[in-house]
Amino acid sequence: GDAAEIRFHVFFFYDTAKVQIYTLDGRLVRTLEGQRQPDQSYLYIWTGQDQDERVVPPGSYLCRVEVEAQAGAASQHRIISVAY
Repeated sequence: GDAAEIRFHVFFFYDTAKVQIYTLDGRLVRTLEGQRQPDQSYLYIWTGQDQDERVVPPGSYLCRVEVEAQAGAASQHRIISVAY
């Protein structure tokens, strides 16, 4: 099936990044588990399922990436669209 790949690089990284998917009204849908890749990037994959592994309804979702690095904490947000 289809999935969204969330991949990023962080220099002087202290801990695993927190990647979470939210509805646009702020409800947490899923916290993703990721892996460090051989090229030193981090990869998280969302298959369009919630924490209970149910397929989410079509629509727009907010992906929030939060990291703690040597320069301090930072977060980024992106919209992910789900369509069937």
